[in-house]
Amino acid sequence: MMNREIKFRIWSPKINTMLGWDDVKWMMSELLLTETETNIPMQFTGMKDKNGREIYEGDIIYGTPNMLKMVVVWYDSFWCIKYLDCGTEHIAIYGDDSVSTRIDSEVEAIGNIYENPELYQE
Repeated sequence: MMNREIKFRIWSPKINTMLGWDDVKWMMSELLLTETETNIPMQFTGMKDKNGREIYEGDIIYGTPNMLKMVVVWYDSFWCIKYLDCGTEHIAIYGDDSVSTRIDSEVEAIGNIYENPELYQE
């Protein structure tokens, strides 16, 4: 099992902005971060794409296998991908070092479901 840094980003629809980890840490230190219906936290998976971009829950990624669009989801205690380019829902479990190495070299994060809803079409 891989070791990973625990961090989050937050989509704030109220201000239509993705808040990064530095913003989240500041909000936590100022006791401004509360669970609300408007703030949507997304956890870092511990993986990066082929360009070194961190991959978070809700990210839309593109690449192998089969050059399909996928969205990163937390499912049944595992990081998974859900294929978007298929007529049916496909979920593959990601959680070991061999898979994260493939993600690092073969997949590109192209957006996320909040900032790029046009990419999130099943």
